[in-house]
Amino acid sequence: MITFGYDCPYCAKKDVAFTIRHIASNVADTGKYRGQTVHNVFATCNHCFSGITAMYILNNSDDYINGMPSANGLIAAVNDKLVHFFDDVFDKKLAWFPEPPISVAPQYLPVDVERKFLAGEKIYFQTKHDENLVEFAGTAYRSALEQALKYLDDNSDKNLNRRINHLVKTQVLVKSMGDFAHTIRSLGNEATHNEISADELDKLRLFTQLFLQYAFTLPAMISNKP
Repeated sequence: MITFGYDCPYCAKKDVAFTIRHIASNVADTGKYRGQTVHNVFATCNHCFSGITAMYILNNSDDYINGMPSANGLIAAVNDKLVHFFDDVFDKKLAWFPEPPISVAPQYLPVDVERKFLAGEKIYFQTKHDENLVEFAGTAYRSALEQALKYLDDNSDKNLNRRINHLVKTQVLVKSMGDFAHTIRSLGNEATHNEISADELDKLRLFTQLFLQYAFTLPAMISNKP
């Protein structure tokens, strides 16, 4: 048994234990890896049991692993009841596929807006394994919009609906972006008080990204242009 820690791209658990389940080994006689030993490695997350894969390439098929020629040594380590740690078997890191998702906020956001948006992103990736978190992600995106609008309109007496309408009326937002904001508000309200689907969450996420880019990223890029 070979185990290692990895950020799961499916359930979004950080540094969760993975177990290598299978290794298929071949000496390539054509193509990019001709003359090299190619080991295709398959591992599963110990939390959600989803799989990832990687290639382990050796220049010399006679290299010894686990006290045996590489292919035999790897297979023996996988099937061994004794736990082998990754670094005890492999001499380099592997490029696993798929890679863990990376939360990236639009550029030039105020710190508190970025924090709320990234909170939504973190929960969003977790919904891929746990649909019970969809509403929480939706609420976080709505919160990011609400915080963002405070930078565009400092009148704290208005509720979110009236704030958006005021920004459109005063031409701080064009009508299309006001419609974007209302869509985020509406879906966010649904997430808070009822339920939204995974497809609706995808729409809410996209609209939030686009709105923040329009409100903060593009103006900053223009003002920073030489």
